[in-house]
Amino acid sequence: MDLPHDLAQTIPDGDNNQHKREIVTVSLFIKDHPGLAISNERVRWLTELIKTHHLEDVRHHAAEAFGAMLAVSEADDKRTLSDVLGVSPDREGFNSQVIDAFQLGKIYETEDVFKHMSPFMQEAILLRAGKSDIYRIVNFLDSHGEQKVDLLELAGKSLDTTQLSGPAFIQMVRSVIPERNALGHADWRIRALAADFVRIGELDVDIETIYERIKTDPEEEVRVRARNALVAKLSSLSGLELDTWATRLLNDYNELSEQELRYVAGVLPRIVSFLSSDRKRDTVTSLMQTGRLHHVPYNRKTAIKSLAKIASSLDEEQEERIKNFIIGSLRDVSPLVQEEAWLSLGKRLTKTLSARQAKKILANLSLDGKDWYYKSIVAKALAQLDTIYPSWPTSQTKPDVLMFPGTFDPIHKGHIESAKAAAELTGREVWIVPNIVLRRKEPVDIQNRLELIRSAIADLPDVFVVPIEILYRDGVPIDTKLDKRKVLSKYVRDIGFLRGADALSRPGYKDSSSPLRHIFHVISSRGMKGVKTMLLNEGLHWEVVEQKTVVSSTQIRELFGSGRQEEAYKMLLPLQIQLLSSNRWYPAVNNNIV
Repeated sequence: MDLPHDLAQTIPDGDNNQHKREIVTVSLFIKDHPGLAISNERVRWLTELIKTHHLEDVRHHAAEAFGAMLAVSEADDKRTLSDVLGVSPDREGFNSQVIDAFQLGKIYETEDVFKHMSPFMQEAILLRAGKSDIYRIVNFLDSHGEQKVDLLELAGKSLDTTQLSGPAFIQMVRSVIPERNALGHADWRIRALAADFVRIGELDVDIETIYERIKTDPEEEVRVRARNALVAKLSSLSGLELDTWATRLLNDYNELSEQELRYVAGVLPRIVSFLSSDRKRDTVTSLMQTGRLHHVPYNRKTAIKSLAKIASSLDEEQEERIKNFIIGSLRDVSPLVQEEAWLSLGKRLTKTLSARQAKKILANLSLDGKDWYYKSIVAKALAQLDTIYPSWPTSQTKPDVLMFPGTFDPIHKGHIESAKAAAELTGREVWIVPNIVLRRKEPVDIQNRLELIRSAIADLPDVFVVPIEILYRDGVPIDTKLDKRKVLSKYVRDIGFLRGADALSRPGYKDSSSPLRHIFHVISSRGMKGVKTMLLNEGLHWEVVEQKTVVSSTQIRELFGSGRQEEAYKMLLPLQIQLLSSNRWYPAVNNNIV
């Protein structure tokens, strides 16, 4: 048995960075199914990835997959696999991921395979496994000096700062590092060691030089070490200098290419704790803007990853804000961004999610057309949730809600402001109930309107859209608001209405005998003054919330129809704009705007 057919088909030909996701997906599948009888062809493919792929991240995942296979293999198979992967440092294809594969495969002193390896490979595996120290390395190199640079480079990656700062290590590295331009040396191992020396304060290199090395070095291992060195340098700054660098890093989330941003983005989350409270808040806001508005999915993905990393270093309000934002990112149009949101929720934020946020996650869940990797990270994230809400019809958790009816053609900022304010004011969930059938000509399909609603409310933990299938009676859409309320009543403890102030002028509210007047309401002012007084004059003691953005769906449709998309987008939410830029759901929508 080999890889599933659909997964095997995704293995790309050639070493193309565009295929990174497909390559990593196969590696992760093998890692999760280490007992699968992988063909010799797949073993050779993994081996080549580990030895020669230009991306360290790909080499890392391939090494994890290879190590998982080694760990569960019988003795004879272990020997065969080890022979395929085993290399010495003077041969093409040696890198630290080769050592990682053996270490993850638990090839230690007690294994027969270990005893047949070269002395260098044995020492390197013990070093990566944490079973060696600088003194053992010094003793080893007394008799194997020709492999000094290889082992010292590996030590720089494997040993802690205390050991690297010891005189024995410093003396040995000094013997191989040139006095000048060490970060620009032709040998990447020397550049990596130089970056380690900058980090521990034994080499003085200006911050700009280190920063350029992070962005442009052809060897990713050097970029990782340079990133660590830059963090150490920035952590020693304070005040205006540190704020200036934080601003520069934030700008780079928008300006840099994927290749440049890959390791630059690892710096900001590690220096956030040194920033002032106001600067932390500004950092969150800036990253959110990138995570929603940037036209390149990788930059949005990277901003989300950074937000998840810094969440625990912020106050509760900012952490909550980040969690809701990342939950909303599950509805980003890019699968790359969606996956990062799931990874962030599953790896970093799950334990701190509230029950309502867990419910919102399920409301944003969409697996149609997703591949194995996407579904696997979703499953792992959901498995960690403490509270899983069942679907609407079987819910045993009955909340107090406000029903928010309307056409929502399309839903806009004004609607969202009202819904958010009403939920915060009353502590109730807001359930948006869109009209299934529109009366105007050429109506936008209900499913498309639902997608726009879901995208608009994606990061609001207390705002939901009612599943359309429960708003039918005998196959016919339910029209009246009171009938809709009756249908939904079995799912709630108490239900009221969220309505615009213009509804108060309609006969249903003017008539003192109308049942609508006996139901709790929250009224959205929609820019009107004196709404509270108007209610009191009618003998109605209802709450009022302010809708700051005064806009109508009709106005937005007219802007689209006249080709004024930019003006229309100002009244919509970023995730809606992503959807509308990818589809022609309204006349004259420009597909190229994000």
